[in-house]
Amino acid sequence: MNKLSVKLLLAISLSYIISLIILALLSRLLMDYYINGDSTPLRYNLVTLSMVGLAVLGFVISFLLLIRKKLRYLNHITQKVHVMADDNLETVIEIRGNDELAQLSANINGMSNRLKEKLKNERQLEQTKSELITNVSHDLRTPLTSITGYVDLLRKGKYKSAEQASEYTEIIYSKSMNLMSLINELFEYTRLTSTNIELNESDVDLSAMIRQMCGEYVSIFDKEGLILELNIEESIMMTVDVEKMARVFDNLLENAKKYSIKPSVVNVRLETNHEGVLFSIENKAANLKPSDMERLFERFYRTDKSRYEETSSGLGLAIAKTITELHQGQIDAELEKERLTLFVRLPILRKVKN
Repeated sequence: MNKLSVKLLLAISLSYIISLIILALLSRLLMDYYINGDSTPLRYNLVTLSMVGLAVLGFVISFLLLIRKKLRYLNHITQKVHVMADDNLETVIEIRGNDELAQLSANINGMSNRLKEKLKNERQLEQTKSELITNVSHDLRTPLTSITGYVDLLRKGKYKSAEQASEYTEIIYSKSMNLMSLINELFEYTRLTSTNIELNESDVDLSAMIRQMCGEYVSIFDKEGLILELNIEESIMMTVDVEKMARVFDNLLENAKKYSIKPSVVNVRLETNHEGVLFSIENKAANLKPSDMERLFERFYRTDKSRYEETSSGLGLAIAKTITELHQGQIDAELEKERLTLFVRLPILRKVKN
């Protein structure tokens, strides 16, 4: 039996006892009155009905007095719910006691908090959509303007030689590739942030995968004046979506290639600890401030230097963050004396058990 029912039964029982006591006292007075012979049958019946009425009244009054706190609390809950219904979700119902009314208040507070969080997320989603449209429009316009301009020059024959025409064609091709890269990354990010995304997981030697990827970047880094140094644990077996995690590491390597001070050394580490697996990539970066660390993984966020990089969509690190979080992992950044380190932490539950 629930607590509120027990309290109501106790209140009813006490009220009933009080009404019986009132009825007994009044019956004694009636008996004395009848014995003294001062009563007629009509008067006796009227007095009897009055006694019963007083007993019932005593029951009602005592019952209301016993449950008055619960009634006031119920009225308090009702008023607060009316306030919440007027879109004032900051309102909190005070929790009194530990019975069903207190549980009801806690449930309403919880429902209000969830609804408030949902509305907050919807507002953020609307703001994100607006920012996405604005940023995409800006980023698509830049290469598209260049392409349109050079195509117009070629269409009108405004070039001095075949060599200049060829140069214009190469610029158009380059801008087209930049535009395609941006569109592909935009589609990739949109797909990853959808609610029905599923991971195609399989077991993989993470150490071997990162060594292979770094090996493909050695010559690319060398042309940029960068030296790639590896410190990778011998063999780390993980259960991940291989294609998506490869995208994470590729984006981090690409980020180091683009925004490292040249010449310099890029350090890549992969190791295990008590929490799981830790991947880090450290490079010497310019024009970064500690305040940039919190926003580095935001959509379309670029530091001052990279703001003018036409090949940068500003989505690479955001995509890496989304994929890492899909794997219940965490990605963050640390800046110390111009050395930027990006960390990818994957939980130990994703390690393959021997």
